[in-house]
Amino acid sequence: MKHIWEYSAAYDILRSYVSLCYRSSFRRYEVVGRENVPTDGAVIFASNHCCALMDALAILSASKKPVCFGTRADLFRKPRTAAVLRWLRMVPLARHERDSMESVAHNRQVFEEVAETVKRIPFALFVEGTHRPKRSLMPLRKGVFWIAQHALDHGCEKVTIVPTGLEYGDYFDYMTSLRVTFGEPIEYRGKEDKNILASTLYEKISRLITFFPNDDKLDEAMCKYDSQRRKPLKWWMIPLAVILLPFFLVCGALCLPVIVGSEIMVNRLEDKAWSNTIRFCFRLPIIVIWPFHSLFYRILAFYKSLIH
Repeated sequence: MKHIWEYSAAYDILRSYVSLCYRSSFRRYEVVGRENVPTDGAVIFASNHCCALMDALAILSASKKPVCFGTRADLFRKPRTAAVLRWLRMVPLARHERDSMESVAHNRQVFEEVAETVKRIPFALFVEGTHRPKRSLMPLRKGVFWIAQHALDHGCEKVTIVPTGLEYGDYFDYMTSLRVTFGEPIEYRGKEDKNILASTLYEKISRLITFFPNDDKLDEAMCKYDSQRRKPLKWWMIPLAVILLPFFLVCGALCLPVIVGSEIMVNRLEDKAWSNTIRFCFRLPIIVIWPFHSLFYRILAFYKSLIH
């Protein structure tokens, strides 16, 4: 079996194309703190997780190197799907409360492969264990430290965990803003208490995003924050809305199958955190529509700002 870190020209071409499409899917796209990512040794990105597959693409687009990702083990149950995910540099990681004991036992084998992988390319893990579209953090899993330990045990002289914060302007509206921030790194030496490390990592990630305590007032705090961000209506906005209407209609007509198809699927979603992933996947295959697709959602966001 081919090693997951081995060079693939097809993968590099696809990665470049997807990253270009991804960056053009935001009104404002920004990467902060690249100087915090070491150029030597094993690098592990430890990130918050709030917007489904868009989060993995955020790290992939911001990294200068290809990235291997830890992914839900249940997605690898079908052999063909597993082969595709592996080609995309994803490895299965099981959780005790969600997967079978056999899958959890397989983690050790995966950790060994990851230990060899991080000697060559970075590894990324969403340390909350699942996604949630809220401006907060759930308790962090300690798998990132076990992976770091395996890397040390397999000959990595330096293992660095890079706290990574993903800050979206909105989790559900398309063509919003995104800031990817790489924070102050943590060098893992293998002697630290993992509970203390988890607390440190939690604090570091929370500083990289708009953060509210994960308590009973979280939703209230988020609503207040969103309302404070809304800009007051100005006199020129209504005339501008009228001027933009023909462009909005033309762009909508040119992208009609893509927009309608994606919105039908979005409306059927139980987990709305996947909304922008669906829109992005519909946009991805047809490069010629990107400008019109982008303009449509930009104008739509402007119209929404008039209503709210």
